[in-house]
Amino acid sequence: MIEVKQEGLVLFGFSVALLGTLQGRLPDRSVLVVEEPDVARARGVDALAVDYPAVSRVIRAEYQDPAGLELLLASEPAIAGAAAVLPGGEYAVVPAAVVAERIGVRGASVAAARAFRDKFELRLLTSAAGLRNPGFALVDTIDQAEQFFLAADGRACVLKPTARQASAGVQIITEVAQIREGWRASADPDEGHRVPGRGVPSRVLFEHALSGSEYSIEALVADGQTVFSNVTAKSVRPGRFPVELGHTVPAVITPALRGELERESRRLVAATDLQNGILHSEWIVTGEGPTLIEGGARMPGDEIGTLISQAWGFDLSEAYLQLMLGQSSVVPGSATAGAAIVFLTAPPGELVALDGLEHARSLPGVCDVRVGVELGAVISPVTSSWDRVGQVRTRAGTAAQAQHLAQQAAAAIAITVRTPVPAPA
Repeated sequence: MIEVKQEGLVLFGFSVALLGTLQGRLPDRSVLVVEEPDVARARGVDALAVDYPAVSRVIRAEYQDPAGLELLLASEPAIAGAAAVLPGGEYAVVPAAVVAERIGVRGASVAAARAFRDKFELRLLTSAAGLRNPGFALVDTIDQAEQFFLAADGRACVLKPTARQASAGVQIITEVAQIREGWRASADPDEGHRVPGRGVPSRVLFEHALSGSEYSIEALVADGQTVFSNVTAKSVRPGRFPVELGHTVPAVITPALRGELERESRRLVAATDLQNGILHSEWIVTGEGPTLIEGGARMPGDEIGTLISQAWGFDLSEAYLQLMLGQSSVVPGSATAGAAIVFLTAPPGELVALDGLEHARSLPGVCDVRVGVELGAVISPVTSSWDRVGQVRTRAGTAAQAQHLAQQAAAAIAITVRTPVPAPA
């Protein structure tokens, strides 16, 4: 059991993934959750919280807005006595860092949090520090974006929002006409109930597309020093919308490349002044070496944390929390197994049949098979991570074996879609 007093942990954003992983390791009523009112209502957070005895209460506050955060701190004295403050998701990174600094507990540092929350600011900061970045520009209008693309002289470019998550609004542009057609999708991506009704402030970034193998690095950082590091190999959907389709832990790469990626991760920690927490950074390795794509000062998504825990033989979430509490924890020096996840997608249309789930679940080494849509549901085109319909997660003796098994299990699942969607009667 992790030692933390009642409401000693403040979690900004209700994270089912984090709370679920720590279930049974936290004392009852030890977590005070802060959630945006719109998000709490849309997600039914009060009902969700019942399943987590560690949650003491859920406070509704517009914490993602600086003025709302100040009102929260003035009205909730319990927050000042917390021993740790964690972000439950991407949009909570800056508020969590601000509160941690205000009450004098471990945090990312406000400067680092702000850098990681804005892809353009991160590009400026890391370029100045000598880290490799693609060519990039902030574009305020369609005309500016078209000028950038034409100057790239036929090179594919990436149009993306500076401050959104889950690949929402990220698109590969190969023709100038696509810019006008897709501008709104990048300038104001629709994330539904996952964001407050007032929206999430963001700008538009345009940059040169890169070709190469893709990796992420997950690092635990204490007092500015990396104390644990993992390299994850990732697969990405080809085409206009580069949504992530799978992850393998640890990446099957040479020791030389692993060392180079880990060195770049440490340079990123130093450049951003990240002090305490977890860093998830994404890279593409070209002929010139690792190039930074983006990063987040919070737990990685896509169950990468679970993959790391399975492959390395320790609980990443628990180690992260203990680090933030200033408690000691032991992290291994190398992975002892392999773990992988493959995400399921389907063409747009009405889901009419779903077969092979039980067979996939029966395969040795398969840990989880999950589909998040029901028969009759209308499946949207895959333009972000939110549009994936399911997943298969595996563990095996090696990473290569886990990846092969995940692909085999995913291939056993048949998703049948009828298109076009029948009109209402």
